[in-house]
Amino acid sequence: MASRRCHVGLLRFVGVAITALLSLGASSPSQVILEGTVREARLNSPVPGVRVTARAPTLNRGWSTVTDAVGKYRIGPVPPGTYGLLFEPKEYISHVQEQVALTEGVTFRIDALLHTTQSLAFLPCDIKTDESLHPAPLRFTPDPINGLAIRRPLRWYGGLRATERLAERAPGVLDVPYGFSIRGASTSENGFLLDGLSTRDAISGLNLLPLSIEFASLVTVQSEGAMPSHALANGGIIESRLKAGCARFYGSVFAYGAPGILAGPTGTLPESGIGYSSKDRLRHLGEFGATLGGPIVSNRLTFFTGVTPMVGRTEQNGRLVEQRGIQALGRLKYDVTPLHHVPLSVVGMPSEARVLDEPREPTSFDSDTVMAMLDYSRAFVDKHLLLTLKAGWLRHHSTHRTQTVEARREQQGFQAKAHVHYLLRAIGTHTFQAGFDTEHTANVRFLPAASRAETMVLGGFVQDRWNVRPWLTINGGFRYDRQSLQPASHVRSVFTRYQLSPRAGVVVHPIPRYGTALIAHYARYHDQVPLGLVDFAQERHVTIDPGLAPASSHEILLAGTYEFFNVGSIGLSLQLKAQYARRTAGASLASMPTLDGAGVLLGNPGAGSMAMLPRAVRKHDAVSLSMNAQYRLWQSEFHYTRARLHGTQTDPLGDESGLPRALPRLLDADRTHSIKVTSYRVFELDVPRFVRVAMSYSGASGTPQERALTSSPTWVHVLDAHLSVGHRLARHAVLSVNLDAFNLFNAQHWAPRDTRAPAEIERPSPLHPSFPRQVRLGVRYDF
Repeated sequence: MASRRCHVGLLRFVGVAITALLSLGASSPSQVILEGTVREARLNSPVPGVRVTARAPTLNRGWSTVTDAVGKYRIGPVPPGTYGLLFEPKEYISHVQEQVALTEGVTFRIDALLHTTQSLAFLPCDIKTDESLHPAPLRFTPDPINGLAIRRPLRWYGGLRATERLAERAPGVLDVPYGFSIRGASTSENGFLLDGLSTRDAISGLNLLPLSIEFASLVTVQSEGAMPSHALANGGIIESRLKAGCARFYGSVFAYGAPGILAGPTGTLPESGIGYSSKDRLRHLGEFGATLGGPIVSNRLTFFTGVTPMVGRTEQNGRLVEQRGIQALGRLKYDVTPLHHVPLSVVGMPSEARVLDEPREPTSFDSDTVMAMLDYSRAFVDKHLLLTLKAGWLRHHSTHRTQTVEARREQQGFQAKAHVHYLLRAIGTHTFQAGFDTEHTANVRFLPAASRAETMVLGGFVQDRWNVRPWLTINGGFRYDRQSLQPASHVRSVFTRYQLSPRAGVVVHPIPRYGTALIAHYARYHDQVPLGLVDFAQERHVTIDPGLAPASSHEILLAGTYEFFNVGSIGLSLQLKAQYARRTAGASLASMPTLDGAGVLLGNPGAGSMAMLPRAVRKHDAVSLSMNAQYRLWQSEFHYTRARLHGTQTDPLGDESGLPRALPRLLDADRTHSIKVTSYRVFELDVPRFVRVAMSYSGASGTPQERALTSSPTWVHVLDAHLSVGHRLARHAVLSVNLDAFNLFNAQHWAPRDTRAPAEIERPSPLHPSFPRQVRLGVRYDF
């Protein structure tokens, strides 16, 4: 009997246990899992070691965890309810996410972006401290770049995938002949920086040293809202920063090629008197190479090096053109202490282009560009004072040969910068910045006639970022610059007028979300006078107006952003942005023949020696709507811009020499509507394998000339796609196969002619922004 009672008791205990387990399993759907990734806002890199706390006031308790090595966290299961999330990092501003409603049976994904603290000790010395606040430039890091089909090769550099092509993703940036029009400015008004130093051609204003995407650690596109610490430019600023060595060895081996057999058919539109369609054909484009970085002396000396040859063969205007080039990088960084760094970098890129099928009219274009840079940075005063010194030397040599003419020129330039950041706590927190920079450039033409023109720019700036309260930030400062010009026909230099560039803005965070803000900003920009306006042969005398002022513009920016987390409790997060920007031209440049016809007069229309001419006018008004969306592993961006570019101003380096037109009208770079959409996702097939898919769409209404040719709306639609399949071989090693398809619809449209001779401006002619469909295949090994 005792044994029987024992068995009965055991059965009852088992039954109770099973019932408890069943009831627990039945209640499990009511539990909620909370997960996400914590990233640093400036570089979009994961942040490990962040304590994440989810607290429910109604339940009077909280749950905590710490992000892992790749910035991921997971909390749960937790009961449904309304939670507040607190992200507590050691080196960033604590982030609070309030009123997060968690419903039962769903896994919620809440990602967070952290901003830098007010301690300069945690900022890399080559990153500006004001870039983490609004209005911030568009930034690209290698991880998301590898998943986007936005690296179409440049026309005259073979298959080189250049960082400046990333600018096409930014709102307000339009793809036009020779490059990009940013906020209505011409391509010659944009600034190009490499690790903070200019690579701009003093003659044409274009980029002399386009950097391979394989060598870049960060690319920023500043299209509006620039502070005084940024370089002189009247358009936008595209800056690339080099990769550096680290505590472990890493690198890549890669090869990309675009075969002509997969290219789309070329232009079918008829010729006309004002435009033409693309008739170029692609035979092949390719780029291959390798990179390697790592330590030489542990915790002291690191290196990064890379080489990428590029080749190409195309048919241009009925002629077969072969392009070859190579870009090489060497970089050493010596860390005296953790807050005391000395990097040395050298980048070189020789290239050549040959016309192969016209032996009776041989044509070639050779160029060789090299740049050396030395940096010094150190923190003082208990990490509250940061000193950065930069020096750079740039040399560019080019030769353009035809059967009858050989044009050869050389440009050399030296740059130096000194910047100081100082942290002060007084009625909030102040981050003062002050700096001095100088640049001297000489352009020498050897053939067909010897000449030498020089320019020197001296400038300085002062600015302050004042965090009055956590919800209020005031930015303000000014630049002061002066330029000297020595034309080829002058012995003495001529100075431009002193230029004062004030800039100020205010940022208000109405709720404790750093992605939600109201922004107002004013800026006055000044550019340099390009040497292309004064660099003529000695027999052409250049007269410069004594009161000459560089080109300038005024900008007003109003914007608002708002973040939505977990919309509809389905894990969808949105950031919406509305913006109005107006940029109006101040002084403009023009050149005209002198009365005797033997020389050239350079001045400002409507002032000084050109007071008889009307003042040139250029107004760019734009309203932009943007949306960034993230749903589980999908990430998408949408930008719509409605703009109007109106006035009388012309390009001083173009056919009209900057002389204002008689009547105001829509200017050539006007695009009423512009739409840009990007969407990408990574599919994890299993632990080692993944698939990355991306689509990019760009649509823009036609130019005024294009719209005048047809009664129906003229639009250009360009769709790009990316597909890559990867296999993780080890902890840091990944082998991937890639496919990029550019302009899937093979859209081609009218484009303006340009009659400027390439021997004079070192650029291809004629021009067209259209291109036939290209399919690029690639394979890479990253370790």
